[in-house]
Amino acid sequence: GDRIIKLSAHMSAAEHRLLLMIGEFDRREGWKPAGHKDCAAWLEMYTGLNRVTARERVRVARALCELPEKADRKGGCGRADRPLADKSCECRSRNDDEA
Repeated sequence: GDRIIKLSAHMSAAEHRLLLMIGEFDRREGWKPAGHKDCAAWLEMYTGLNRVTARERVRVARALCELPEKADRKGGCGRADRPLADKSCECRSRNDDEA
């Protein structure tokens, strides 16, 4: 059981990092040079996600960048999660600078 719990924690942390990367990629419009109409289309093409899942990942990634304080308040957040929360704050502050 402990191995399942540990692997699940690693997968959750990896998913969080992935969402932060997607949010930053979308914010910088990294998908435009490849000729895609949006980030979800890029994810669909290069990661094999279906369109609905790709759109949902982009939606969640944007929300994570806009609301990092909620990610910080989730149950069980500890010191190890702090660098990830800091990165989402950086994403938000960059978005604030552009407004």
